[in-house]
Amino acid sequence: MTNFTPPWQQYRMYCTRCRKWKHDIRHTDCSTGQMGSVIMIDLVSHQKGCTKCQQTWPAENVVFYCGCGHSQPVEYVTTIGPLEHGDKVIKTEGNLTWVRTKSHFIRVGQT
Repeated sequence: MTNFTPPWQQYRMYCTRCRKWKHDIRHTDCSTGQMGSVIMIDLVSHQKGCTKCQQTWPAENVVFYCGCGHSQPVEYVTTIGPLEHGDKVIKTEGNLTWVRTKSHFIRVGQT
């Protein structure tokens, strides 16, 4: 059983089309059913996990599918390096930072 205490944090994602934050993201492949599941993330160990089925997996670069229909590319990095021209920090929370790059994908990493 995984202990989802810090540095684990609830997984959140920002959609660059509808400009809204998505919280309480469910584990769509949860072996016990996605209802009631919540995805957590730990970028220290570079892992995601489900609070319901307790499964963990690598936090790899993915495409987040927003309810508005937008496909949002996401890149996970160990640390957020220097920003490039056109990049914008959209949120910091705890030790995580979300950056919208000039090419409109989201980079998530530690500060």
